Amino acid sequence: MKAAKKVLLDLVESPNISVRSSEELVGKVGLAIAADDRTRKENGDEVLRRKQRLARSPAPNSAAR
Repeated sequence: MKAAKKVLLDLVESPNISVRSSEELVGKVGLAIAADDRTRKENGDEVLRRKQRLARSPAPNSAAR
């Protein structure tokens, strides 16, 4: 098990992540959601609650300004 100090030091390090976001991807997700909702309706299942609008992620570093 890691020492508490090491865990806390790990938490302050900034992670590097990769995000792929585009209008095309948003469109594909929207189509998949619509297909899933149709299937759920046909099966008599309750349609899931979802966020109202999908949007692509902002460009890198735009949130830091």
